[in-house]
Amino acid sequence: MLLIKIIDRLHNIQTIGSMSDKKIEKTVTETLTSFLTSSIYLGLLKVEQQFLDNCMHHTSKQQNKSHETESIFSFNNNNSLLLSLIS
Repeated sequence: MLLIKIIDRLHNIQTIGSMSDKKIEKTVTETLTSFLTSSIYLGLLKVEQQFLDNCMHHTSKQQNKSHETESIFSFNNNNSLLLSLIS
């Protein structure tokens, strides 16, 4: 039964791009805390590596989105400040 759940999660993590950001975060967290440990316990080294690769890829993608949003916000605030100084 555990093996079926791990394989199902592997499929879910491989198709994670179609999920919302909140769902991605939840799935990655669950995968790293529960399914990664189980795959290590069962000696499924290739599955373990795929979990790590996919989770890290989506974690870094989420962080990049966050930094882009912060940069755009900062850029807009700086422009507003400059415009108010010029006016």
